Amino acid sequence: MTETRPGRIPVGDPIALRFDPETKRRLEEMAEGIGPRRFGALIRVVCRRLVTQPKAVGTGLAEARRLSVALRAIPLVMLKIKLEPDIAQKFSALAAEHDTTVSALMRIALHRFLETPGRYKHPMLREAERTGLSDWVDVMVNPSSKQQIWRLAGRYGDKLNTALLRVALRHLLDEPGDLTTDLETIAPLRDLRPESIPPGRMCTSTHHYATSSTRWQNSSAPIAPS
Repeated sequence: MTETRPGRIPVGDPIALRFDPETKRRLEEMAEGIGPRRFGALIRVVCRRLVTQPKAVGTGLAEARRLSVALRAIPLVMLKIKLEPDIAQKFSALAAEHDTTVSALMRIALHRFLETPGRYKHPMLREAERTGLSDWVDVMVNPSSKQQIWRLAGRYGDKLNTALLRVALRHLLDEPGDLTTDLETIAPLRDLRPESIPPGRMCTSTHHYATSSTRWQNSSAPIAPS
């Protein structure tokens, strides 16, 4: 450090911040042209604006908190799906590719399927007859998704529920489509219909479920109207 090159301007002790993957990606893109230590500089600019203009974000912050409370209030259920080893690996690889969880992808798969189930009877019956299903995958979904799948599968016989889950999952793997958009607009949301919220559960905390070496984190997709 010299008189003409004073070195780094002191900005205080470092603070660890956590962002969802999409927000972090967009911030990094915005910071590309700023220069060295550009990401931190951008965050400091945002923080200074927040401090100097707190009223400008008050409404948005209050709404974010309200939604956060509502999202944490709705319980999730775990479903166990038995798959072929290569399909289970493909499922996990797709989640890793998009920096998400298999639970989030399964919620998208169920959302897409329940929006347009089409002719699912014969694919479901074929799934029920499959062999080589040796790998168990645990996913977290919202209760109304499970109820609708169980209702559709129950029209054609008992114990076809997991077969129908595999139909929805294979549709997603065969045609991933715009997963980036769905991960933003579907996977983080939960079904907020009043009938989906059991009494006394409005203050429950978000759950986490760990299986093998992967942690599946809660979130849920909105489901097509009944």
